[in-house]
Order: sequence, then structure tokens, then C-alpha cells
Amino acid sequence: METSVLNMLALVMSKSPVFLLLVDMLIKSSAVLAAFALLFFVSRKRLNDNSRHLLWFNSLLCLALLPLLPSLLTWLSPVSVMTPPLIQLTAVLAPAEKLSTFNWDTWILAFYLVPATLLLLRLGIGVMRLAQLRQRADFVDAPSLLNALEDSRHRLSISRRIDLRISDEVVSPVSFGLLRPQVILPDHAQSWPAPILQDVLVHELSHIKRLDWLSMLLGYLIVSVFWFNPLAWLVLRKLNEEAENCCDAAVVYDGRSNTDYAESLLSVARVCAPSHRAESGQKLLAQTMLDQTTLQSRITQILEDKIMKISELKKQRRNVAAILLLLTAGLLTVMGSTQVVSAQQREEMFPLNTVEPMYPTLAAAQSIEGWVVVEFTVTETGDVGDARVVDAEPSDIFNASALRAVSQFRFSPRSEDGRAVSVPGVQYKFNFDMQQ
Repeated sequence: METSVLNMLALVMSKSPVFLLLVDMLIKSSAVLAAFALLFFVSRKRLNDNSRHLLWFNSLLCLALLPLLPSLLTWLSPVSVMTPPLIQLTAVLAPAEKLSTFNWDTWILAFYLVPATLLLLRLGIGVMRLAQLRQRADFVDAPSLLNALEDSRHRLSISRRIDLRISDEVVSPVSFGLLRPQVILPDHAQSWPAPILQDVLVHELSHIKRLDWLSMLLGYLIVSVFWFNPLAWLVLRKLNEEAENCCDAAVVYDGRSNTDYAESLLSVARVCAPSHRAESGQKLLAQTMLDQTTLQSRITQILEDKIMKISELKKQRRNVAAILLLLTAGLLTVMGSTQVVSAQQREEMFPLNTVEPMYPTLAAAQSIEGWVVVEFTVTETGDVGDARVVDAEPSDIFNASALRAVSQFRFSPRSEDGRAVSVPGVQYKFNFDMQQ
């Protein structure tokens, strides 16, 4: 059983550059995420929430750069073009049967693109749902809430105007938006005590200040491209969890006692829990304050985390940014110069499907013989491009037949360092011989 599976994988790898690319990306992306995860586990007790969030976000940005490395390396190191030899085919009176081949690349590319397209479609629908929610939500007109919003906005040094709305469609305070951020509260939030409302507003405005909604969208976009790697989904979840932890810490740094804030968070959770269970399937693509799966760990972290001085926070942020920059540069250099999945058996192009040209009826009737030399380019996908006749004897008799045959050729493209490259100047000589 294992032998047959390995043989099948070897067959696919020998037939499909797309499969080789996906396997290479899977291994490299796993190595990148594992390196950042190792850094996290080694230093997590010394890092604050902002540094941990920066670490996970940087790991996803590093993933986004992986597919661009081959193009960058090709641009920095132009590929030398080898002149292929002249290949000869002989045409006979009876047409040759076209060789049918199974196109592995098409099926594997479809296998990758269908989930990726659905995930990107889900992202677009999520953004549209938020726009519709914003239109249906009502503006808050209570002076106490508006004053608390403005007070929190000025204390957090947020210059953008922020809309505060109420909706019965949300089960938890949420925030989203960039140029005109929105904070939407559940319809029963106006009855909450003033200290709890203040904590909620500071928490949601911290998301807006940190651009957490943008980092969430970028993270989801990157993970949609790397959907085949389960580690990428784990990192995205950690990114969103650390964003909530950062904003919890922001409330405490704003002057709120950690025990009082923990009690506020529990109070909001108790009020919103029934609605949360009733509408648990309606997940919004926004910063949701309450997530029942992480609430307990957040409460624990609020009560146990050490409060650092502002100067210590800034120093740690600079140090972590420098370390992440060095780690990213090192990882990308290594991954860009390493071909994890070897494709040495496919370094040179070779024909997968060739078609002998039809012997022209008029030439056969008059017993005319001759030859045609056709030159063309084998593209990165193995197709034929820029075909032209460079020499023929006699001229114009067999040209059209030779060009029609060449247009049906299919090649396994040349591979250099695991990357498919085009091969210009390929020449085929077609001999038209009545004696064959």
C-alpha cells in the first residue's frame, strides 16, 4: 500500500511542475511558521501582548513573500538560454494518431484554485455583510455614550472620526473599518453600567488605533493563498487572539484595575451569552470583543500579566522588531536559495505529445517530396509559441502542414532550480518522403 502511494506521488511529481511548486511551498511555509513558533515558545513569558501579536503578524507577512522569491531571484540572476538541437520528424501519407496524455497540471491547479477562490469569495462576502450591517445599525444619540466615546478617543490619541452605533444583529461589541471606523454595540448595551461601557469603548477603540481589522483581513487573505497548510490557520487564530489580549491590556494601561476590568468582561459575557449561543453561526469578519472559546484564558492573562512601564514597552517593541527583521531576512534568503523538492529529473524539456504532419494531398498526387524546418518557443507551461518556418524545400508546399502539426505539440518545460522556464529557438525538421 505504501509503495503504491509513493509510486503515485513520484509519478505526479514527474509529470506536474504545479504539484512540485505546491509541495515546495508547503514545506517552506511550514519551516517559516515553525521558526516563528519556536521563537514564540522560547520567549513568550518575556514578551508582552503587542510583541506577540507583532511576531505572528510578521510570520504571515513572511509567508506572503515566499511566492515572490522565484521571480525576484530570476530578475537578479537572469537565466542563460541554451540552444536546443534540431529534431527531425518524417511525415508519411497516412496520418499518425495523436497521442493523448493526462494533463496533471490542470487537475492539480484546479484542486488548489477551487478552495482558494471560495475562501477569497468568503472574504468578499464578509466585507459586504459588514457594510450592510453598518447601514442597518442605528446611530447612538445618548449624550453619555457619545461623551464617553469622545473622551476615550482623545485619551488614545485617535484622530479619525469614529461612528458609534447600536444594532440588534450583533451579539457582542464589534469594531471594523479604516478611514471611517465603526463601533457597533448590542441593542441592550445602553443599559450597561457606565464603567462597563467605558471599558468596552476603550477596548474597541484600541482595536481601531492598532488597525487590527486591517491585520485580520491581510492575515485571512494570506492564509487563503496558503490554505493547504494547517499551520497557517493556527497562526491566524493566534494572531486574532493576541489582538484581543493587546486591547485587554490597553484597558488596564488606561488606568483600569485589572480585577475590575476582568469583572467587566465577565459581566458583558454573562449578558451576551444567550444571544451568542442563539447566533453562534453568524460569524462576522470584524473585531468581536467576546469569544467564548478564549474568554477564560483572557481573564487569566488579565489577572496574571505583569504591568510594564511605558519605557519598557517601547524598548521591547524596538528589540522585537529588530529580531523579527533579522529572522525574516535570514529565512527568506535561505528559502529563496534552496529548492526543497528536487526536480533534477526534469531539468531539460522533453516532448509529451508530438504530431506527425499530414502529407498534403496535392503533393502526394504529384509525388513531391521535401522538408520544412520550423522554429518555435516552448513556454513555461509546455505550450508552443511564436512558431515560424525558417527554411523549406520546396518553399510553400509543406509549410502549412508543418505549422499545424507544431501547434499541437506539448512539452514538459525546462526546469531550472525548480522553476519552469521558456526555451526559445527550438527547431524541428519535418521530412516529407514518399518512400516511408
